[in-house]
Parts: sequence; structure tokens; C-alpha cells
Amino acid sequence: MYIAKAHYKDNNAIDELTVAFNSLINKTEMEPVFICIGTDRHLLDCFGPLVGTMISYDFSQLHVYGTLDHPIHAGNIREELEKIRSLHKNNLEIAIDASVGGSEEIGVIQIREGSLFPGRALAKRLPTVGDIAITGTVAERVISKTQKKPYSNGSLTNVYHMANVIYHVVEQCDIVNV
Repeated sequence: MYIAKAHYKDNNAIDELTVAFNSLINKTEMEPVFICIGTDRHLLDCFGPLVGTMISYDFSQLHVYGTLDHPIHAGNIREELEKIRSLHKNNLEIAIDASVGGSEEIGVIQIREGSLFPGRALAKRLPTVGDIAITGTVAERVISKTQKKPYSNGSLTNVYHMANVIYHVVEQCDIVNV
């Protein structure tokens, strides 16, 4: 169930998403750990690492894993999660990843309680991540047996603007302003 859902162009997107995010992180005393999933090798899949990079530059007090310089992707996610979870036992995992959806959903950011399923769009079997999931819809899901990728081409513009919205949500949330 989604707690909040907003298009990055919506005037109230940052405020609505901040309220939802704060309500989820304030349910617990656990320290948050951001796990930003994706790769720097694909424009659409860089959403998570771009968010991780933006947050880590300005909020060094937060635990952020998965940046453009050190991405967490299908090839290393198992090992990285093992390291993160050994360092941060009983912490609140905030998972951030790109997603695909209908054409009308491109640019939509969703925040919900529960785990992400990384790699699902590519039918990969990867471990679930997160107690809180934040996704940005970067492209339209295409179902075709002839197409190698299960999504259409998307735009770096949408990816950047969604990442910027998430950065501002974190900037305004209670964990930064304590």
C-alpha cells in the first residue's frame, strides 16, 4: 500500500512526500540507513545512485549506500546487503530504486511501507530490500517477446528531477532536522 504518490512536477510533491516519509520514519526509534539501488551504466537505472550521491554530499551524518561512484546493482547486491546489514543491525532500511509502469506514471514518485523487489522489471531474482520503499517511475513497461528490454526509452530529465525531489524530501525530514 502506498502512503504517498506524487508526480515530480506537482506543486505540492515535496510537501506531500515529506509528510508521508516523516510519518513512516517517526514510527520507530531505529536509525535510518539509505540503500540506493541501481547502476551508473544506464541512464534510467541511475535514479537510486543519483539520489544516494545527492544525499551523501550534503548529509554526511546519514548512512547512505549506493552512489554513482559506488553503486549497488544486480552484480553486487547480495554482498553489499550483507556488509550493510552487518554494520547496521536493527536499523530502518530505506530502499530507493527506479521502477517502470504505465506511460501515465512516468515521473511519479511513490513512498510505501515494505520492501522493494530490485530487478523485477528484468525478471531477476534478487533479495528484497527495505522497510520503507521509495520508487521513481522512469519508463513505460513494455511487454513484448521481441524486445530485449521490458521498458521503453525514458529521459534523464525525469530521473534527475525525481532524484532532486527525493533529495528535498530528505532535506526537510525530521532525521536531518534534529
